[in-house]
Amino acid sequence: MAEMKSQFSFGNKTKIIVTSVFFVLTIISISYFVMSAGNIIVTLAAPQNESTDDDGIIEFISNVTDDFEIVNTTLYTNISGWRPEETRWNGEIPYNSTGLVMLIHFNNESQFGENDIHVFDWSGTGNNGTMSGGDEFINHSGKFGGAIQMDGVGGDYVNFGNDSSIDLTSMGSFTISSWAYLSNKGSDSDIVAKGTTNAAFELRYDVGDNRFEFDTRDSVSWKYAIYNQSSPILNKWTHVVGVYNGSHIWIYVDGVVGSVNSSVGAPLSASVYNLSIGRLGSHDSRYWGGMIDEVAIWNRTLAANEIMDIYSYSLTKFYPVFHNKSVSEGLYKWNVLSFDNDSNSGWSDSNYTFAFDSSAPALQLPLYINATQKTIGEYLILNISVSDSVTRPDTCLVYVAGQSSNQTLSYSNGWCNGSISLAGSNTGNSTIYAYANDTANNWGLNDSYVVWIDSTGENAWLEVELITPIEGLNVPQNTTFTVNATVYCRNDNCGNITGTVIYNESSADPDTGISTTPGDNPFYIISEYNPQNCSANPMEEDEYCNVSWTVNATGSIGVNYKIGVLFQSNYTIISVNHTSNKTVQIADCFIDISLYWSTVSFGSLIPGQTGSASGNDEDEYNITVEPMTSCNIDLYINGTDIENSSLGYTIGAGNISWNNVSNDYGSSYPLSNSWNTLKKVVPPSTNTTTWYWFDMPCCIASGSYSGTIEILGIKSGESP
Repeated sequence: MAEMKSQFSFGNKTKIIVTSVFFVLTIISISYFVMSAGNIIVTLAAPQNESTDDDGIIEFISNVTDDFEIVNTTLYTNISGWRPEETRWNGEIPYNSTGLVMLIHFNNESQFGENDIHVFDWSGTGNNGTMSGGDEFINHSGKFGGAIQMDGVGGDYVNFGNDSSIDLTSMGSFTISSWAYLSNKGSDSDIVAKGTTNAAFELRYDVGDNRFEFDTRDSVSWKYAIYNQSSPILNKWTHVVGVYNGSHIWIYVDGVVGSVNSSVGAPLSASVYNLSIGRLGSHDSRYWGGMIDEVAIWNRTLAANEIMDIYSYSLTKFYPVFHNKSVSEGLYKWNVLSFDNDSNSGWSDSNYTFAFDSSAPALQLPLYINATQKTIGEYLILNISVSDSVTRPDTCLVYVAGQSSNQTLSYSNGWCNGSISLAGSNTGNSTIYAYANDTANNWGLNDSYVVWIDSTGENAWLEVELITPIEGLNVPQNTTFTVNATVYCRNDNCGNITGTVIYNESSADPDTGISTTPGDNPFYIISEYNPQNCSANPMEEDEYCNVSWTVNATGSIGVNYKIGVLFQSNYTIISVNHTSNKTVQIADCFIDISLYWSTVSFGSLIPGQTGSASGNDEDEYNITVEPMTSCNIDLYINGTDIENSSLGYTIGAGNISWNNVSNDYGSSYPLSNSWNTLKKVVPPSTNTTTWYWFDMPCCIASGSYSGTIEILGIKSGESP
């Protein structure tokens, strides 16, 4: 097992953790059992993870499978704080089904304005309903979620008006789907209807023949689609569907088409009456006695297989489609929580994130670019800062007026970098058009800078590179680090070149030369000049110069600074050039510790036995504070419980003992899950030896067990 070692800096605290894994083998074997549960698997489909939306209207879709019957799934987002947004019940018709003009769930979902009077239309056409009857007859246990409950005699029904989108008598085809629960066979009862006794249509129960019917009226007479294969069963949910295709009508009950259908003249008899659920249109009769749930109307003919799919939805598979949500610009996360009928619940393995971004990236060219002088054939080297309020830029283009085409720059960590070869025959200022595109396809532009192009000759230019420091260097306060950079002369004689090491005093990027006065804050140069002349001056074409500075870090602990080098020639026609920037953080000390062992092995043990680690006699378990550590440190130790994951057994960390003084079990200390002091005030270049023992408890299944010991080094006096 390989040693793992990493360093962390938090403000003025620097810590290092070294981890070692140990293994234990026992020979006791006992029986055990496993409890089974539902296997809910939730897959998030849309919006996809780390996707970007460009209109702020988000559709959420997921996929759920289970060993048990899936009951419902709830959408959670952080659009307005992490909370449940909407619940969908397995078996419901999705709101985005093709041709859907009305969809009523009867779930009394207050976030969509539903209450004891108002019923929300999920199809998006706005055909909301108003309940009448005086009773609070919603939020009963329905086929899917809630349902509407009506007594059949008290005038309970829902009025949906007569909007053109549900004026089915004017449509060339339509389908009505419903789940009906009949509690009373005492009279004719309508599920969905429009018109009166002499107009339009009814999806209903006929008491005289004890059957479900779908009745329509054309200009001549009533026509009937009849389901007489069996009689309705009281107090049972039944799927009832009426279909009209412009020339015929059918009725389907529990996915099976009725034995009698009729040809119908077109158009159907017109009706100015409202569409109703639970009674005969606008006629005060044929009130439904029982419950109704999940009423849907399409302006098309559903095929027999579509109707069967609605009836025989999979109990163990669910594809919830949630209502579109409007969001403002920002980054968001979402997930869904699903429940089955065995009280199991499950989320997707991780939250998905998405962004809505309609703002273009902002571009900032370095000041020295503006009005810089170039000649035909020379390169314009660009380092453009790019930022975006929500998403990240991913494409950068630059066009210089008079050039033949756009040129692509490389993008990395907020910067667009590259060079442009200049061409043309005119001398004068040319506008620089810098573009950046983000992942939401928003384009930003900066066209406020110009470059002077001289078509009469070719200027030399400087190619530069920062060698050190490395990015993210931690420098202990009042210690030194090296800045090293190289400059090449390209295209012609470059004259005398100087390099200046700079840092960011008052802006995001380096803008101020580092002082050579001892004690200056936040940096000062030990002995070199700044600026520093190149040793190869004057530099000819393709000559190079390497310059270095030894810099003392005196700034505040925990502060980050950017360091770079600016090169320039005494020839004013040659543009100055700046290296890339590297970040340096000032720390109060640097810590480095090492373990020269990766495993503590206790071999094979039996219950009640105390085993000595195999390396105790050879003093193998050494902890070394490396010489480059710049302060005294305290060492701490903790450990995890050891486990056999395949057996499901765990042995507490306290069964392991350790000693930091001698190979003596009698004076050892038990290991803990929390940090315990191992040794205080340990200076650099110091070695600490530890020893380990294991107390085997009884009644543990045989097998290989493993856990982790952690050794922490921290500046003396600070808390772990």
